[in-house]
Amino acid sequence: MAFFSLCLMFYLCSAATLTVTPDQSQFFQHDRITLTCVTNSSGWKVMRTIKNKVTEECKRGWGIPTESACNIKDAYPIDTGEYWCESNRGERSNKVNLTISDINVILESPSYPVFEGENVTLGCSYKEDKDDDTSTSDFEAEFYRNDLFIGKKKPGKMIIEAEEGFYKCLHPTKGESLKSWLAVTDRVPPTEMYSSSPSPPPSEPGVPWIRVISGSVLFILYTIILILCVNTYRKWARAKTDMKRRIADHVLLN
Repeated sequence: MAFFSLCLMFYLCSAATLTVTPDQSQFFQHDRITLTCVTNSSGWKVMRTIKNKVTEECKRGWGIPTESACNIKDAYPIDTGEYWCESNRGERSNKVNLTISDINVILESPSYPVFEGENVTLGCSYKEDKDDDTSTSDFEAEFYRNDLFIGKKKPGKMIIEAEEGFYKCLHPTKGESLKSWLAVTDRVPPTEMYSSSPSPPPSEPGVPWIRVISGSVLFILYTIILILCVNTYRKWARAKTDMKRRIADHVLLN
């Protein structure tokens, strides 16, 4: 459902979509993260911009590049930044902000924008030690949006109706997580997404009245001129014939 929503927001994955596994925007230090460019074409690579660094593509040293993907085996706070997919032609996918936390409590929230009114699951996780492989949500966690309390749950999972803002969670004894921005987008109207009826062909433009009138006037003028020319020729021919007859009669009389 999450990936389906993301695809719809980027025109049904017509170019490329960056997905994050696991699907969350905050991670513990040393977590493993997989970034994948979902696309129907080749030549896409994962790019990022982190604090005080220029834009760079996935490379060994912080990630392992594979075909249209990047695997971060051991994440550090320095990996916090903005990630996206980019083609050889300069096309770009959606952008995702990832936060690598150096504290023991993180908020688990979607890494991508969600639809307005959609149900979203927020999680609060805790690690006793940063080097632990597993985390737990088996505690009563408090959740906040823009620093306002919105509820608490045990275990630390809460379903909310999507509302844009900065979210964080609070462990009862171990402190709070960093804040993460939850972006919300308008739903695509169903008629625009699923309409299969072809658009009616454009109607043929009508003939402008000025063209009709102009054509009629020109035809009448042409007809009048033609009649005048014919009459003039006939008069000239008749006069010429009469002149020849007079000349002939005058010769015979002499």
